[in-house]
Amino acid sequence: MNDLIVSRQILFYFGLMIIFAILIFNSFYKLNESPPTWTDEGLIIQTAQNLSGQGKYGFQISPDEIISPSFISTSYPVTFPIAVSFSLLGESLLHARMIMAVYIILLIIAVYLLIKDKSKEEVLFALALLSTFPPLYGHGKNVLGEIPGLFFVLLSAVFLMRIEENKDKISNWMFLGLFIGLAVSTKPVFILLLPALGLVVLKMHFKHRTVNLKNFSILSVAFLLPVFLWLNIQFFQSDSWLSVLRYYSNPHSVDIVSAVIANLSDFIVHTRTLFTGGIFLLWTFSIFYRYRNNHHVKLHEYFLYFFATLVFILYFRNPPFYRYFLLTEVLSLVFLFQSIRIFCAKSWQINLSRVFLLSLIVFQIYGMNFDSWVANSLQSNKTKTMTEVIGQLDPSEAVFIYQAPEAVIFLKHFNYYQYFSGTVTTEFGQKNLGLIGARGDLIILTKKDLFQGGKDLFKDYKVSKEFDRYVVARKML
Repeated sequence: MNDLIVSRQILFYFGLMIIFAILIFNSFYKLNESPPTWTDEGLIIQTAQNLSGQGKYGFQISPDEIISPSFISTSYPVTFPIAVSFSLLGESLLHARMIMAVYIILLIIAVYLLIKDKSKEEVLFALALLSTFPPLYGHGKNVLGEIPGLFFVLLSAVFLMRIEENKDKISNWMFLGLFIGLAVSTKPVFILLLPALGLVVLKMHFKHRTVNLKNFSILSVAFLLPVFLWLNIQFFQSDSWLSVLRYYSNPHSVDIVSAVIANLSDFIVHTRTLFTGGIFLLWTFSIFYRYRNNHHVKLHEYFLYFFATLVFILYFRNPPFYRYFLLTEVLSLVFLFQSIRIFCAKSWQINLSRVFLLSLIVFQIYGMNFDSWVANSLQSNKTKTMTEVIGQLDPSEAVFIYQAPEAVIFLKHFNYYQYFSGTVTTEFGQKNLGLIGARGDLIILTKKDLFQGGKDLFKDYKVSKEFDRYVVARKML
């Protein structure tokens, strides 16, 4: 009997070693090239570049003007570590993404801490499902706020779990508030944690009588500290709070009803959306089934489920960017084993669930290597090419970056002007556009299609270098 227990322990830790080996390899493999860099990543990295290189946190639109980064949704829990990485190792896309790879690994560690007391089979399946999930790397290796923010969410759930286990220490309430505050400071979508936390706190107060004024005060102060830091860093005094709220509530300025209708139509015709809906629906049925049958549902699961539900609902009022429901996907995968097993009473049903989960893991491994955004760029040389071309531009010549914020990552100086128009409500550097025709010493750096489409704006310029999807153009003499 003891030998059997020891053997299972050995197999369990061997399984963990394999999972973390896969995780670490996929987090760092081709980190510089895959996935390709793009607009949002460029905007976020610029704030870290300016902090590291100029000691100013913001968005540069000219060599002598840095404006508020209020329109850049990802903030200091991501950009500060990147700025430190730049200061220690030098400015590059690789050194920025190294921080993101660490966040991916930390996320899986946080999941382990949350579920480590469950059955060994559940722990292994949950971690294997996550470590082979292609979007985890597709969105996680890019410098974005979702994975770091979710890491803080899961840590807050760990401390909520400890509170529920009658470990009613001040430190647990403090860390619960602190990590929720850090999540909100990472990206505004995590503000949805507050109504989820409110529902859980009310349940704790009326059913468990574990919330008193002292605990609530500690929770609130710990939450507000990182949030106040975020408000002071991310927003300048010149920012209008009304415009900021309007932007974050509807950043793409879409008609909500039309967006919901379009997204519902889109949702039923794509594999990934159907998969997300399916695993989230399983989780929903699981919670409802346990609640109706008086099975105990832990508070931290309610907390994460309420948050995932709000994220899922909010997805439908945006343009159909699948990254917007990534948080719901990941949390649904964490509880997928449990959601399926709750309906498996017979041995054949349990075995069938194992076959399904193993098949899903194999399918995800295939996707990671052959059929995903990450896999499609494994052979790319985009970063290498952009480093070679953009990095060689003479610092004494001013560069005009037109609608290509990701190109700034590769500049080796701050002698640049910039124009950027993102959503309907975000347009910056308009006054710089007049310089394109007025000055004769500017180097234009933009995307090829924008250069070809801007014949009036760039009529006096000729392409001197074409690379990837970009061009460098100089004024014709």
